[in-house]
Amino acid sequence: MKFNEYIISSLTTEAPEIFILQVIPKTNKEIFHFQPGQYCYIKNPAYKDLDEAHIFSIASSPDTKTYLEFCIKVYGDWTKKLSKTKKGRLLRISNPVGKFTWNNVIDRNAVFLVGGVGISPTMSILSYINKKRYKGNLLLIYGNRTQDTIAYRQELAGLAQKIKRLRIVHILSHLLPNDSWQGYRGFVTAEVLQKEVNFHINPTFFVIGPPIFIEKMDAILKDCKVQGDKIKHEVIS
Repeated sequence: MKFNEYIISSLTTEAPEIFILQVIPKTNKEIFHFQPGQYCYIKNPAYKDLDEAHIFSIASSPDTKTYLEFCIKVYGDWTKKLSKTKKGRLLRISNPVGKFTWNNVIDRNAVFLVGGVGISPTMSILSYINKKRYKGNLLLIYGNRTQDTIAYRQELAGLAQKIKRLRIVHILSHLLPNDSWQGYRGFVTAEVLQKEVNFHINPTFFVIGPPIFIEKMDAILKDCKVQGDKIKHEVIS
């Protein structure tokens, strides 16, 4: 697998234990071509094992040619080290891979079932749809712990204003004291899907999040009689 050198141009906190990483090519080149929804392997030469690589989905749109963006949750020593890396430091990033990608023909009507930082490839896809002005019926059901842990909350609200027929439904599993949340509480359930999803248009389901989230969503979609060829997951290669 080929790795190229990138420079950290920005690293900002997005939510508790979640940060947004932006990188630019070390040389004066455009960002490589990729399909919305793909991921990369990242190596941090400043880490104790400089060849240790971790997988992260690209959050920026393929139309953004000046930088790559990743939304990363701090989970373990490697990501904790990366979260404290300073602007200007070097990272090595692979060419894009993955088949969790958007196809405007077969995926025109789509439901995104997202848990936590699984929002990264979804942001790439929705940003791409917005820029290309593709038309379809789109629904994002986005599960998080609390309002504070919702990554890209403002950006998603902006996309909902720009993309016709995009609806965003938030579900929170935990509430803070004196929380004023008026939306769904708990987890994504079959009852939520039956209420929010228009199954009659036979949408493609993009399922992304922690393994336990994907397992539960697959079981629910099976109960809802969704055919396997209408469900997309990321398959790590």
